[in-house]
Amino acid sequence: MLEERVKEWEKELIEKGETELLLRQLEWKFGEIPPEYRERIDDADSAQLLAWAKRILTAKTIDDVFGG
Repeated sequence: MLEERVKEWEKELIEKGETELLLRQLEWKFGEIPPEYRERIDDADSAQLLAWAKRILTAKTIDDVFGG
């Protein structure tokens, strides 16, 4: 039981780090992040966060990152 909880905490910490990094990258490249994108980021899982982070490399606008 404790081992399962530790694994959950680890996953949560990793996702929190990925979220923070994505937010910083977006702010550095595009400035202020619109609330609707912050909401999507907060609700995203690790795979989605990494996909968006990859799109930052070629995106010309913040909408490009989120598929808009």
